[in-house]
Amino acid sequence: MSRDVAHDGAGSFRIRFPFDRRLVELLKSLPRRRWQAADKVWSVPDDDVVLLVDLLQPEGFDFDDEARARYAARGGNREL
Repeated sequence: MSRDVAHDGAGSFRIRFPFDRRLVELLKSLPRRRWQAADKVWSVPDDDVVLLVDLLQPEGFDFDDEARARYAARGGNREL
């Protein structure tokens, strides 16, 4: 399984990655993150896209086109 972030089409980003305690702790630093136990993914609202990308881009995550577009529209300045 890769490390990826994809928009769910319903107002949130879904974050998937193989279990890594350090990455879990990083995600827990986001104020509005949620663990979706049934799907085994983390969820972060659209409004937090800049925080999300700035946190996970250095960790080698891949971002879908929607995440990239929303990040740029919110003023994100990292090269994705």
